[in-house]
Amino acid sequence: MSLLPIIIRLAQRLRLVPVRTVIGNPLGRTGESCAANYLAKRDYRIIARNAVTKAGEADVIALAPDRHTVVLVEVKTRIRGGPNSPDIAPELSVTAKKRRTLIRIAHFLRRVNKWTDRTIRIDVIAIEFADATDKAPMQIRHHESAVARIDPDAND
Repeated sequence: MSLLPIIIRLAQRLRLVPVRTVIGNPLGRTGESCAANYLAKRDYRIIARNAVTKAGEADVIALAPDRHTVVLVEVKTRIRGGPNSPDIAPELSVTAKKRRTLIRIAHFLRRVNKWTDRTIRIDVIAIEFADATDKAPMQIRHHESAVARIDPDAND
């Protein structure tokens, strides 16, 4: 059985607000591309990138390798030792406000897509580059369920 029709139906049912042009820093966009590639190489199926919903924006939405778990991914990117980068790990900059927003997005997507039988996980991927001219990151860290895990029997 091919999973492609299931993935296409799932993407069609996302009912995302039309994606607006995101004007952001190029480093962030590069990090999000690296994160999507990293996940794809680990057998995740990317459903959406820079998904804007009524509840907020998710950097990446994917199906986990088990094909049952929906994963929202927050990507944090830094240049190690850069002049505009704080000297902390990128993943530590996921604020309480952002965590609340990601949880709202997860509940919103669960409700509108009727994903009551699916686990929804919110991960963080931290990406560090040695300098701004690097094409490939020097380090990628994937923190599964770093923000939350919403099981199928959880009430919305």
